[in-house]
Amino acid sequence: MMCQAEIKKLIHFAPMWIYLVLCLLMNVIITFNSGSVEYFNGISSIARTCGQKMGESVRIELDSMPDSTIKDDVLIIADNIKPIYQTYDVDSELRGYYTNVFSSSPEAVRIIERKYAKLQSRIDHLADIKADMDLYAGSATDQSYRNLFGTLMRALSGESCILAMLLTVYLMGYETNAKTALYFNGTKTGRKLSKYKLTVSLLTSLAIFLILAALSLSIYFLHWDYSGIWNANISSQFHTVRDLTLIKPFITLADFTVKGYLTAVIALSAVLVVISFLFAGVLALLIQNSYVAGVLTGVFPAFGLFLGTVYRALTKCGLYL
Repeated sequence: MMCQAEIKKLIHFAPMWIYLVLCLLMNVIITFNSGSVEYFNGISSIARTCGQKMGESVRIELDSMPDSTIKDDVLIIADNIKPIYQTYDVDSELRGYYTNVFSSSPEAVRIIERKYAKLQSRIDHLADIKADMDLYAGSATDQSYRNLFGTLMRALSGESCILAMLLTVYLMGYETNAKTALYFNGTKTGRKLSKYKLTVSLLTSLAIFLILAALSLSIYFLHWDYSGIWNANISSQFHTVRDLTLIKPFITLADFTVKGYLTAVIALSAVLVVISFLFAGVLALLIQNSYVAGVLTGVFPAFGLFLGTVYRALTKCGLYL
């Protein structure tokens, strides 16, 4: 009964619905303003028909397809693609570069050497499974990664974290604002009200995150055709990362397809929602004033920087490089 009452309060909380509509609108704008989709969708269509792993079988399938500019680009790739991981030398490509950058710090150099000493076996594994030979999205790979994971998923995460904090503060301060706190504090059940409020806030925040993600991603994938991309290895040679002046492959601790990587990022974003809920819950319990707590959760710059740092760390936690 207590949980049902708290849920009803959220259902009748008009600013929440307005905020959700604005978030969805923002995500739609991101979707349709992230660049031209024709080339990406064309590559995806070819990959769906011919397969991701570049080789003679793909070359044969391409010959039977109608002529197009995108087909010509893929033919050039098929004729010229070479495996990179078979000859990738971690010492010369990475360890030497980073030890030179951080040469002024002996401790940093030791950490880098330990880190990259273990990487060669991972590179050898990627060479064995020919991860570098996946087409992914060709020359559109890096841009498509930034669109989906660097922009849309980051926006989704931020929107959901803000909502989790605001819902928690709203529910925790509801009785004080309604002048009914003393009434509830005078009963045995009422003294447990905070537990119900926190439970409802957490579950509602996670549910709204999943619903918002489902709606936003559904619209995104209706516009961006990933049907031929889902099973591409995320460590394809077409997927690179720029760090200072170095351009390097996107190497992960485990084997990820695009679908698997998206699932992992959604799960890690849910972790951020929980962190935001905990932050707001602690503030609300300590301050006992929803307006002050709301202001702090909305403009607390240190926590905002912290969330951004945690997001980048979580979404890149699979990176060796």
